[in-house]
Amino acid sequence: MGMSPRKWITHYSSSHDILLVGEGNFSFSACLASAFGTATNMVATSLDSEETLLRKYGSDIKTTLEELKELGCSVIHGVDVATMSQHLLLCHTWFDRIVFNFPHAGFQYSREHETGQIKLHQNLVRSFLRNAKELLAENGEIHITHKTATAPSLLDYAALSSL
Repeated sequence: MGMSPRKWITHYSSSHDILLVGEGNFSFSACLASAFGTATNMVATSLDSEETLLRKYGSDIKTTLEELKELGCSVIHGVDVATMSQHLLLCHTWFDRIVFNFPHAGFQYSREHETGQIKLHQNLVRSFLRNAKELLAENGEIHITHKTATAPSLLDYAALSSL
């Protein structure tokens, strides 16, 4: 029996070791896993516990998590991107791609564009980048996706990435 052919989905290959952090409803992880036909090379994490996710997303999240696990994805709850490089299940693993889609620090202020809220988002991304580089394989890449129509576009990721 031969190996399965490598599949590419934009920047991601089925042969990459991929860490997905800050997953909300795990739809991006599920999309990659489904497209690859396997997720044995993927670790998907959320800050929320599974119980919190069930409250937020209902029974759909349970189905998504079951599908991910059936495809071989490691799913870890309670992972804080600000300390993930020290997480017991991650600290001795290196990844080819580390993905943080739509980082959000939660709401401490009433509006997204308030200076205090923007600083919270900046600190979150800065902490993520510091931790991600500790888990990055040689020639690996860190990917961040953010909204462009609202305050996160004010974050100046280029400046934050010069750590």
